[in-house]
Amino acid sequence: MALPAAIQRSATPSTAFSPFPLQRLSTFKNPSSSPSPSSTTTTSSSLFDSFACDPILSPFLSTSFSSTSFSAAALSSGSPASTAEHLLQAIHLLDSQLRSHVLSHHPLLLGQLSSLKNAELSLSTLRSSVSSLPSSLHRIRSELSDPHKAVLSKTVQLSNLHRTSELLSHSIRSIRLSKKLRELTSSAEAEPEKLDLTKAAQLHSEILSLCDEYDLAGIDVVDEELNAVKEIGSR
Repeated sequence: MALPAAIQRSATPSTAFSPFPLQRLSTFKNPSSSPSPSSTTTTSSSLFDSFACDPILSPFLSTSFSSTSFSAAALSSGSPASTAEHLLQAIHLLDSQLRSHVLSHHPLLLGQLSSLKNAELSLSTLRSSVSSLPSSLHRIRSELSDPHKAVLSKTVQLSNLHRTSELLSHSIRSIRLSKKLRELTSSAEAEPEKLDLTKAAQLHSEILSLCDEYDLAGIDVVDEELNAVKEIGSR
């Protein structure tokens, strides 16, 4: 496998680390030191810029980085120890930078953590409410079922009572009209010339119309009166 030029150059002691821009960072000499919060963003940017310019570390920023190829090249370079030391220093620097970043944003991170906990609590409450929703709906449906059935039953009863009341009212009226017609015809049996045919015809027509309009047929008392009225009309 062809060796990267950067790894081959790192094999000579005189150029082990000095050519790399990474070593020119002041923080690289003391990995444990943390940048001030005001310079965290600038330091992070310069750190990754240095990694991008470093021949050994720049492959790690590539999306096509292969750890197998890099390890094979480092082992074949003749100075794997110096490469490993260089990587270890970079790890220490990244760790220091990460620690500094966390410390400088500590209040913000705590606030976000608190928000996440509140969101988790709200989500848990919502999940509990959603899980209890079907049982609540079932209970409400059960509570409304009996009143609904009662209202429906009472509505049917009221409708039947109303219908019965109308039938009784019209039946009574037809019977009264029939009685008037019979009295009118009975009083004229001795003297037919005194029969008021106009009034008799009006009563006869009104009784038949009343029975047809309100469907009074089938009521025994009304049927008897209706037969008598028809008999009078056929005379």
